Amino acid sequence: MCRYQSRRKLLGASTARAAGRAGGSPVKVKEKNQLKIGFINMQGGRNRIKWEEIGEQLEAENFAVYGVAETHLRDEEEPPYISGYSWMGCNRREGERKGGGLGMLVKGQDWEREREGCREHLWLKGRVTGLNTLLGFAYLKTGNDSREENSEHFTCISRDIREIGLNQEIIIIGDMNAHLEEFDGFTDTTGKLLEDFCDALDLVLVNAQVKCDGKITWERNNSHSTIDYCLMSHKLYDRLESMEIDEEGTKSLGSDHKRIKIKFGASKPEQQTQERAGIPKLSEAQIQKVSKSIENTVSEQPEREWTYEDLIGIFKRELEKHQIKQRGKQKRRHKPKSWWDKEVKAAIVRRQDASREHRWAKQRGALPAEVASKWENFQERKREASALIQAKIGSAGVQWMMEVNKK
Repeated sequence: MCRYQSRRKLLGASTARAAGRAGGSPVKVKEKNQLKIGFINMQGGRNRIKWEEIGEQLEAENFAVYGVAETHLRDEEEPPYISGYSWMGCNRREGERKGGGLGMLVKGQDWEREREGCREHLWLKGRVTGLNTLLGFAYLKTGNDSREENSEHFTCISRDIREIGLNQEIIIIGDMNAHLEEFDGFTDTTGKLLEDFCDALDLVLVNAQVKCDGKITWERNNSHSTIDYCLMSHKLYDRLESMEIDEEGTKSLGSDHKRIKIKFGASKPEQQTQERAGIPKLSEAQIQKVSKSIENTVSEQPEREWTYEDLIGIFKRELEKHQIKQRGKQKRRHKPKSWWDKEVKAAIVRRQDASREHRWAKQRGALPAEVASKWENFQERKREASALIQAKIGSAGVQWMMEVNKK
């Protein structure tokens, strides 16, 4: 059983500064009103460098809530304090199997912890785009003996939603360790449990929707899969701007898992206020670029039956990308990551070039053999970049420990 953790520190004070910046122009008002929720299976939180990386993300991207799995914290341990955020965690206890551990970094006082006695999942209540929302983070077991335990977890989550989720919209994000045919070519027992759970509660599997940018959530060497998911009620999905999976691994703390970020816009009254404030419109040339991006997205999935809502979702997402580029020059520069160097940048450029070559080959109708070859090259460049980033982060952690030991 888990309970709210005390304020005991495990790793020392973090140097991360408070997130959130005041906005003056209409564009900044919109940025301020965006609500962002993140999640990552960090594969061990006993490295201070990882928490500093999280602190930088919280400051740069202004997350309202940031969930983490597999913290590997025990009993009453806590991560370093991050200014502006409260830690709420569920650690494994002495006598339980090693690993595990869930936690949430929560900004301000807008969210309230619920059901502190739950195992392997956490609950918060708050508001998303003006809607009362029950937000959950979950971790499900993997392995041949996982079916019974995972079935119990789904039963517990369902019961919690019935009892504390009345008149609430629902969001659940987590490492489900579930394989689905749509992503991995097969559905395992946990995947079937996940499908049944979504059907029973009428939840949208966001990974499978057009608003999700990215597919792979776990990658190691030559293997990759989709096992981390985001589920939400239909009303919230209608207001969701985007879900982003960090397939490049640049924001995933060196973990084999990829960070998930979901982003909501302002509530309806706030949107109307922004419209009256006169948010700048895109030029004709920019609109043409947006249209071209939509055309490319649709052409890459010819087998999909596109609905009007799907196309509107793509259009909104592409507009947001161009608006971000417009205001990008106004943003303050942040301290470079300790592991980011020319070697990492070059690897990411090679990955991006390989991705473009594959996309262009498909668009011009190249022979299947050439398209397949371009795809394999892209996968190889992506693995190369991911492995390099993980190695750099690990090296940065070792270097930091050596410097500490010298003092």
